[in-house]
Amino acid sequence: MEASGRPSSSRTDINTARVEEIIQRDRRVTMRDIASKLDL
Repeated sequence: MEASGRPSSSRTDINTARVEEIIQRDRRVTMRDIASKLDL
């Protein structure tokens, strides 16, 4: 059963791109830092 609203794949693609950008800027970034920056 799908929830209403934005498709999850759209959101996932956006987050994936943002994570890649964060990691490219700082390879030593932690998962906690990434989650904080993306409000996850």
